[in-house]
Amino acid sequence: MNRSMGVTLRKSLQLAAAGIQLALATFAAAPASAQTLTSGSKVPALVQFNGSVSDLNGRALSGVRGVTFHLYADAEGGAPLWMETQNVQVDSRGHYTVMLGSTTSEGLPKELFISGVARWLGVQPEGQAEQPRVLLLSVPYALKAADAETLGGFPLSAFVLASPATAGTPPIASASSSSPNSTPPLSGTGTADFVPLWLDSSGTLGNSVLFQSGSGTTAKVGINTTTPTVTLDVKGAGTIRGLLSLPSIALATATAGKNSQPLGLTASAFSSTTSTAVNQNFRWQAEAAANNTTAPSGTLNLLFGSGTATPAETGFHIGSNGQITFAAGQTFPGTGTVTSAGLSAPTADFMVSGSPVTGAGTLALGWKVSPTSTNTANAIVKRDSTGSFKVNNITSTGTVSSSTGNSNAIVGATSFAGGAAIVGEETSTSVDRPVVGVFGLSSSVAGGSSAIEAFDSNASGTQGLTLGIQSASQNPFGVGVLGQDGPSSISSLLMGRQRVGVWGDAEDGNGGAVGVFGTSDTGNAIVAQNSSPQVATILAENTNTNGGLGTATPAIAAFSFSPGGMSIVGSNAIHSSIFLQQLGAIFYGVVGDGGGSGVGVGVSGMADSGYGVAGQSLTGSAILATNGADNINPESPTGWFLNNAHTAGTSPVLLAQAGTGASCMITTVGDLVCTGSKSASVKLADSRWVRLYAVESPENWFEDFGSGQLANGSAEIQLEPTFAETVNTGADYHVFPVPNGDCKGLYIAGKTATGFVVRELGGGKSNVSFDYRIVARRKGYESVRMEDISEQYARQQVALEKLKSGILTGQTQKSGTASPRPQILAPLPPRTDAQPKPIVSARALQFVGTAAPRLSSDPNVTH
Repeated sequence: MNRSMGVTLRKSLQLAAAGIQLALATFAAAPASAQTLTSGSKVPALVQFNGSVSDLNGRALSGVRGVTFHLYADAEGGAPLWMETQNVQVDSRGHYTVMLGSTTSEGLPKELFISGVARWLGVQPEGQAEQPRVLLLSVPYALKAADAETLGGFPLSAFVLASPATAGTPPIASASSSSPNSTPPLSGTGTADFVPLWLDSSGTLGNSVLFQSGSGTTAKVGINTTTPTVTLDVKGAGTIRGLLSLPSIALATATAGKNSQPLGLTASAFSSTTSTAVNQNFRWQAEAAANNTTAPSGTLNLLFGSGTATPAETGFHIGSNGQITFAAGQTFPGTGTVTSAGLSAPTADFMVSGSPVTGAGTLALGWKVSPTSTNTANAIVKRDSTGSFKVNNITSTGTVSSSTGNSNAIVGATSFAGGAAIVGEETSTSVDRPVVGVFGLSSSVAGGSSAIEAFDSNASGTQGLTLGIQSASQNPFGVGVLGQDGPSSISSLLMGRQRVGVWGDAEDGNGGAVGVFGTSDTGNAIVAQNSSPQVATILAENTNTNGGLGTATPAIAAFSFSPGGMSIVGSNAIHSSIFLQQLGAIFYGVVGDGGGSGVGVGVSGMADSGYGVAGQSLTGSAILATNGADNINPESPTGWFLNNAHTAGTSPVLLAQAGTGASCMITTVGDLVCTGSKSASVKLADSRWVRLYAVESPENWFEDFGSGQLANGSAEIQLEPTFAETVNTGADYHVFPVPNGDCKGLYIAGKTATGFVVRELGGGKSNVSFDYRIVARRKGYESVRMEDISEQYARQQVALEKLKSGILTGQTQKSGTASPRPQILAPLPPRTDAQPKPIVSARALQFVGTAAPRLSSDPNVTH
């Protein structure tokens, strides 16, 4: 029995215990469905075989299944001597019974068992590999025993001589003359080597059209010919009313594919050299391709051989996809004597196509870019009718100057949308000093004078961007446009530091100068865009290293004077619904909007050793987080806190602390540690809310509840698998059974890692149901009991005190003194209209000490 290979032999082939008669009786037991037997019929050449079919996982299959059976000469390897495929009926347990040989009227070929050599049976269920072969026992070889009743294939009665009848003497009948199936006496004459034919119903024999020469493996049979040259030689036409199959000469192996039996076609051509007719042999055969690959295939190949030569490959074959491969040297009909014509030209300016022409075709020569007077890249310049042409750039190593008074040395003008009147580009790689694309110098003292002035006269704006002036620098340390007012102490720090598109630099010594100033009544005063995945769109740096308590030294400061405004907003291109709902509701100093789709983060704070985000408030919310991900991304958390510390249990991920010292924290191992209680709030029917408190324990216990029922005083309960994975059932656990009816009482008779046994006291035999409660130690916390976290708590208090000391120093104010004001921005020039007073929270003022610098020189603004 071999269960692991999917087929189980339930019953071996019957072993003949004694003699041929027992073997014949075994065959006669074949069911009538295999072959219909009548009185006097031949012994059926069938062998009963029982087996079972299962899938690759060992589960029994059922229903009708295709199974192929092979007979081999060896236990392993070799081509099959016989094969047969049957659809077998498999029962619910996977078992089936089959009669080997029942698919043909002849049954199993007897010649397979004449020599007495061992035969092996291989079984291959459909869609599976062939199972290990099984050695056939004695019974199949008894098929040869059927010949014991014949002589040369004829029954003995065929050789009984008939006695001539005499007068008064009745003819002597043989013992079997009364049998309805007796064979009539044979008579007639024939020619040697012809297969005989019954000429009438009286037993007269004669010649058929079948002729045999030779015997055994060299035998040749002819139809309508007495000189057969091959195993079967037919003289005359033939009609095949079905598939004409030329199978492979053997089964393929991993090392070699096998071709089909060939189909030969022979013509005869007379040779003047030998003065004889010479056969011209064509052969079609299917050949294996891509053997031992994931996509084995085949081709239909044409072979040829002349005379006695073995046909060889011509190179012509048809692929499995119908594509034809021609033999080497194949040509197609055509005319002309030119074998090749080609054309060549400079590839920078011309395009050549159709070259070379080897049969028929067209050679073509064309410009890559046609000559033109317009501004076209890579085009050869062709002046227009006025002698002018248009270009993007002209390079000069000298000075371009005006030769007449009141004229312009260089005039740049554009009336085309998207064009630039003047473009200045510097390509110097010098590092000695900064270089600029366009330099203008004006010595005039007249008002409105400018060193460089550019004007774009296109007023339509219908064709995109137009520029009054454009400047670029390719120097890694160059500046596209530099605007500077007076000396500056910071300019030397940036000089040669990085590539700059527009640089504004100003210094007046009093903090009132503006390097870059943008204004707009209804639009955006300053717009910055960047497509880099790593470089910031706006980079702000404050290089003051002397700041301390009482100074803010901000890199960026933003004010919104609206009571419902937002000073700084960080968002992607699509706002979240929560952001839109909060517009104008209250004032926000900094707003982070994670966006309306995908997974975004509104505000992210990070630190290696400090605090990523810290918020404090006297009366409001120091940190407010909202999430509107009901239908977009319900799994997105409102707040996400990450601590990459690897010290288990000692580092807090989130710490919330009240001024009284009460705190609650979540650690890096997921522990929730609070100085207060842990409770749930529940709303009652009268709209009151009440608190329900969690049970605290000195050890880490998990509990579960369940029910069971005694059967004759006993019940075995299996632990719920998921619960069992979370606890250590190898350690002691506790079970508390409670009966749901009258009994003598219950007790726990035994515990294992997967369950426990409940029994009735006093040997009771009741069938009462019961409930139980089980308490087990959490896996990984078996030895933890009232863990001392005093040291950890003390470290956290020290860290918090340091944070509070840095933030709150300077908050104490003397009675009657003015509130400290931060020096966030340098004063702007006076304005003629009223300027709203900035709204700054008291907490923000306490950050910067007691100085109250002037924010504005406007007399309407109070401080």
